Amino acid sequence: MDPLASSNIYGYAVVINTDRKFSRRRQFTPAATPAQQTDSLREGIYVTFTALSVTLVVASHPGTPLAATLVLLATTTGTVLAALTADALSHLAVHDRFLNGPELRHALRASLGSLVTVVAPFVLLGASTLGAWPLTPALWVSAAVLLATLVTVAAVAIRGINVPWWQRTLFLLTLGVAGLVVVWLQTLAHG
Repeated sequence: MDPLASSNIYGYAVVINTDRKFSRRRQFTPAATPAQQTDSLREGIYVTFTALSVTLVVASHPGTPLAATLVLLATTTGTVLAALTADALSHLAVHDRFLNGPELRHALRASLGSLVTVVAPFVLLGASTLGAWPLTPALWVSAAVLLATLVTVAAVAIRGINVPWWQRTLFLLTLGVAGLVVVWLQTLAHG
């Protein structure tokens, strides 16, 4: 198929390149490599598990809604900074040089992009801070949302892999059970 499409508009010939690889967006954000996609998914899963654990710990000893929000903010920020530090240090150790521009942008995109997984808990805790509902239900709903986010991120990640549907389903169920085990262990440890 020819990637060039033409049309006559008011007597002028307009040529449009319909090939996606020549779009303006691709000039600034090239397609991620499999290794970069792996990094982004890993960071999202780390942040989600960390937020889930912290949310459960705070739920077992609730204070004020603002304090709970600040604890979650400090923890997720610390996790992202730790991931960036680990990326920079491991890159330096393996390649004998610091991250260059594209590598640094990727590390930032992977780490900061993982914060998307904690938007809903921040909204729920923000609503609690504003007095819309009590803190304890906000924390437990946040934990449920984080668990659902974990399974959703995994489902999106494996949607196109070439394995039978039952293996994908088994993996997602295993991940959901792992999340529930985290919930159970945190409840035991801090209950």
